[in-house]
Amino acid sequence: MAVRFTAVHVVHPGTSHEHIASLKATDDSTGKNYEDTRAAWHDFIKGGGVGFDRDAAGNVAYVAARVSSAGNQYVQTYRDQVYTDNLMALPRY
Repeated sequence: MAVRFTAVHVVHPGTSHEHIASLKATDDSTGKNYEDTRAAWHDFIKGGGVGFDRDAAGNVAYVAARVSSAGNQYVQTYRDQVYTDNLMALPRY
């Protein structure tokens, strides 16, 4: 299954991907909407699920499951083998 991330809920101070508490996503093929925790999305991606973000120009950035130096699991977009901040730019809820 592939999902397109549409919104993020961040906790204070909200300046890094580790501050994302939960994310909303849509399966564009079915129209079904999802909402889950950062840890659950990390497991989804690590388990072979596909997540992505599409900007206004239609460019796609895929989502990777990452672990910080402190051991915190989080998700982050990447494009052309470079990690990006696309998820942090999504609407907040």
